[in-house]
Amino acid sequence: MSFNHPQEQCTDTKGECDSQVFVSWVNTRIVTLKKLGSCDEFPDYKTVSGLLDGMDAGNEEARKKVTDLHASIKDSKEYEDDDLSIWAEVLETLDQHAKAAFQDVQDSIGEMTPDYITQLSTYQQNVVQSLQQIWGLNTRSKTADAEKLKHLDQVVARIAVFLSPVQGDPHAPEPLLGGFFMDYAWNCFSRIKLGIAEVSKAHGDSGHEDGD
Repeated sequence: MSFNHPQEQCTDTKGECDSQVFVSWVNTRIVTLKKLGSCDEFPDYKTVSGLLDGMDAGNEEARKKVTDLHASIKDSKEYEDDDLSIWAEVLETLDQHAKAAFQDVQDSIGEMTPDYITQLSTYQQNVVQSLQQIWGLNTRSKTADAEKLKHLDQVVARIAVFLSPVQGDPHAPEPLLGGFFMDYAWNCFSRIKLGIAEVSKAHGDSGHEDGD
């Protein structure tokens, strides 16, 4: 289990911050979706796929370009459509892919472990293929909006990069936001809260014994 934002972890033994922490966590991942859906310029998926293949083959130039693309995603302007409408028709499918990939490796989500990285690669491939199919990127119609298709292809390219581990990064990419990932996060926060409460109780009991 790994959280890329330790400050999000709750240290309130009374549980008063549980909902606020969870909402903050969700909002952070919503911002990620907005950045992945940005209208900023980005290479098309064919170019990105070639770079990722080159990086996997040990090409240093490709690795540097992928690292730069990772950084550009973080700097992307949030997608102007605040209701996240481009995600509406795909989130359920992406959530199914997340559950299938990570159900049995939940303890290592976000960590650079071999089992998680293997499942992450499968998840990435399934997400890309589903998005291309749902958004009609493989069978482009002559009547389709060329600019819209270009944008959606760039979104797929961003996701492919986002879900690719960066060499030297202590954390691995997380799944995209969905029901499975939200349930996972809530369960993690609950375990953290319970652990803090048990430690506090043990410390309190020890204090009483010392007082005696």
